[in-house]
Amino acid sequence: VNPPGASVLGLSTKPNTPIGDYLVTISGTGGDKYHEFNLGLTVFDGSPAAVTLTSPANGGADVPVDSPLTWQSAQTGLTFELQVARDSAFTQLVYNETGLTQPSFLPLGGWDNNTTYYWRARANNPCGIGDYSPTYQFRTVLAAGECPNNTEALALYQTTFETADPAWTHSGTNDTWARTTLRAFSPSYSYHSVDKNESSLQYLTSPVISIPDTFGEPAYLKFSQWLDIEANTYGCFDGALLQISTNAGQSWSQVPDTLLIAGSYYGAISTAYGNPLGGMQAWCGYQDWSKVIIDLTAYAGQDIQLRFAQGTDASLGLEGWYVDDFSVIACEAKPDYRPYLNTSALTIGQAPGQEAVIRLQLTNAGANPDTYLLDLSESIWVANMLSREVIELQPGETTRLEFSILIPEEAEFGQIEHLLLSVISQNDPTNPPAKDETTINLMAALLNFVPMVNAP
Repeated sequence: VNPPGASVLGLSTKPNTPIGDYLVTISGTGGDKYHEFNLGLTVFDGSPAAVTLTSPANGGADVPVDSPLTWQSAQTGLTFELQVARDSAFTQLVYNETGLTQPSFLPLGGWDNNTTYYWRARANNPCGIGDYSPTYQFRTVLAAGECPNNTEALALYQTTFETADPAWTHSGTNDTWARTTLRAFSPSYSYHSVDKNESSLQYLTSPVISIPDTFGEPAYLKFSQWLDIEANTYGCFDGALLQISTNAGQSWSQVPDTLLIAGSYYGAISTAYGNPLGGMQAWCGYQDWSKVIIDLTAYAGQDIQLRFAQGTDASLGLEGWYVDDFSVIACEAKPDYRPYLNTSALTIGQAPGQEAVIRLQLTNAGANPDTYLLDLSESIWVANMLSREVIELQPGETTRLEFSILIPEEAEFGQIEHLLLSVISQNDPTNPPAKDETTINLMAALLNFVPMVNAP
């Protein structure tokens, strides 16, 4: 080829060439010049096989929101399509990605908390598009301070400090706590204490807040704060922290960093300059409005008070500490009362003059212990309940129900009678209460037939 000429390279494979990746080296010489170029070549024999989804695992729970979706393919040189939806039929698509060159995907900003996602992927090559993989699903982790599934948040106390509440008190040495409109997270007022340039110990104390027994479910304190408090490279000169009392303020202890789910302390307050809170972990430095979330589960069943404490030394002073949007919640199990009969309908045949015995399973499918009332509708054919008419079951517990029906001797062959068995929750506070029903179709027949719905 004489410059500036060009040449075209054509490559073809034999019919029995194994599929896979190949390296083709193209070289050229001209006088004392030499140049070579490595060309990657992939041989396909048809549309790609279905990919294998790898993570998160199918059915995974508490998946971190920054977890990428990953999958595997048996061959390189592919591009991928990915669908992510909120339903298994993929009618509620949230992502529909095409042309992906890597077998992984993570949306910008991550996944939503406490959300179930369904996903599938497929591969493309020059020969065609592969089949979608089997569908996987996963559920992401709860957001900090969010109540778990099957529970609901019970507001125990909340205030935005828009009105003065005498139950909130402040005290201490050189105390400056006051409601203010200088800064607020929402809507207009907050509480503020100045980072003074003299020794001070300033307290803002909440009213007594009763936390009920949550039976292992969490309880949280949430508030917003803004900081401009003197700090150093490794910790704090002045500092702010939170204290708690369980004996009406007779004694106080610091809320430890281990209970701070969001908004951890910055560092220790210096002991070198006379700060009354010297040596304690604290918030300090500059920070715009942020949320602090504290785990109060250990205080369930107790009356507590919270105290915001700021300590300063006699050196530099700054704008200080603002506190707003204070709330305490407890997570309580949702009432869940669901009786479940193992069939919704059945047909039974028995000869006239004979008795049919029917057995069903009743399960407490709810999350709470429950008492059930059994009701069998009236019939011209005699039905007798052989089980107790009132049954108590723990969550997940199953029992057998048994009753008999006498087919009258005078019944005509083919005659049908209908009964309705109802199981009604006695503990469900809603109106009407939860119930389940089974329709029983009774037939006078030459041959006996009773469906296999018996409890074991």
